[in-house]
Amino acid sequence: MLRNWARDEHSFVLSDFKDALKANWKQSLVVSIIDGVLPFLMYTCWRFYGGMLSNSMLYIVPTALVLLVTIVWTLSSMLAYPMLITYDLKIKDVIRNSILLSLAKLPFAVIIKLATLVLPALALGLILLIPSIQMQVLLVVAMLYLVFMVAFNKLITVSYANWLFETYLNPRIEGARTNIGLRPENWDDVTYIPEDDED
Repeated sequence: MLRNWARDEHSFVLSDFKDALKANWKQSLVVSIIDGVLPFLMYTCWRFYGGMLSNSMLYIVPTALVLLVTIVWTLSSMLAYPMLITYDLKIKDVIRNSILLSLAKLPFAVIIKLATLVLPALALGLILLIPSIQMQVLLVVAMLYLVFMVAFNKLITVSYANWLFETYLNPRIEGARTNIGLRPENWDDVTYIPEDDED
């Protein structure tokens, strides 16, 4: 749904969601498991290797590798879900392509991820500066995320994913649309003439 809305295309909320869920739930489950396990794994490795740093500075290498893998996956997972529903790929190809695209456009990936974290960062800053309003800030942030921010953040990441796909993947696929973007402002003013009626 969000992919189509980011392209300014029509989407039925319930039926399109049901169809996409039925077609992609297995691959989505794999990506979701990685998303769920990776923070726990990162924390465990960070604590373990961090504790070993007092014995040898060589443990800084696995500590840095764990952090690097976590950052790369966090940036890549923004592309994994849109890629699942857009292309007919095996899960290993989805993961590989997501990682390669994220690394190829690393500054953009970082900027997009940071853009989705602006509100929590502002809330944290307010809480640290004015601790007396902690509950009010948390309540406002919680309400915004319940009503608006989750969908808005996903729309940002899906728009970014659409741009990457149209720029780097679609030109390599015969018949795939490129430069989809949003509809021009005068879209409704243009009269469509079927090819048969042009003469």
